[in-house]
Amino acid sequence: MLDVCLLGCGGMMPLPGRWLTSLMTRFNGSSLLIDCGEGTQIAVKEKGWSFKPIDTICFTHYHGDHISGLPGLLLTMGNAEREEPLTLIGPKGLERVVNALRVIAPELPFPLVFQEIQGPEQTFEQKGYRIKAFRVNHNVTCCGYTIELCRAGRFDVERAKAAEIPVRFWNRLQKGEEIEHEGRIYRPEDVLGPQRKGIKVTYCTDTRPTDSIVKNAAGSDLFICEGMYGDPEKAPKAVEYKHMTFQEAALLAKKTKPKEMWLTHYSPSLVRPEQYMDEVRKIFPRIYPGKDGKSVKLGFEEEE
Repeated sequence: MLDVCLLGCGGMMPLPGRWLTSLMTRFNGSSLLIDCGEGTQIAVKEKGWSFKPIDTICFTHYHGDHISGLPGLLLTMGNAEREEPLTLIGPKGLERVVNALRVIAPELPFPLVFQEIQGPEQTFEQKGYRIKAFRVNHNVTCCGYTIELCRAGRFDVERAKAAEIPVRFWNRLQKGEEIEHEGRIYRPEDVLGPQRKGIKVTYCTDTRPTDSIVKNAAGSDLFICEGMYGDPEKAPKAVEYKHMTFQEAALLAKKTKPKEMWLTHYSPSLVRPEQYMDEVRKIFPRIYPGKDGKSVKLGFEEEE
């Protein structure tokens, strides 16, 4: 089970009732954050979730509305006596930018682990998450992310018995561990069936439509995508500042076929995103306006 919460859906500046960009997920006791705009701490508190399990923070890019909430969050986590390492993932310049922000949060009781994204795509394994960063098209280096929970194949008891694998090793093999015992090597593929469908969430903001989004968002259970402007007449402005309209996001969904799409990163001038939904649903029916605190529980598909 993966909990997903869109903590903030505003772009550029926070508004009453609309915090800046941030997404939080929870899985197996570990939490992950993508972006940390101003107001993220309040949004987490309003949701009733905790800061302490956050083990990974990913950044799409380093504009203020995506990272300005980080120093305060780090201080809060430090005041909660956290000692475990915190992993930060982001485009080139990550360590330089974070250390500059830490001028106002200089002493932390836990180490920061910096992982700068190398090249147009890179995959990270963190606390049961498979995180894939991919380059998008903004006016600074910017990345989207897919978060996947992979699911191993079903354990085949009969194959395990036929191979005379001791029962005490079954659980470890099911978790993907290779075991050497008394001169024999037991491998997960010896006892596991084909990999089963996992859970996939894709998140991207501050970008024009790109082939990289189409490629990486394909088949997502949930696709959270920038919709800076709802009015189609603002399409030239979206092109100029390298953002997207609702219509362009819907066309991406039509190509990638997610189970559901949420729009986010609204312009401060966009007060009522709901008024544009009827038109964009003609392009992709399962599209919904994001709002602060909007959340969902995603589970693994049951097999027949």
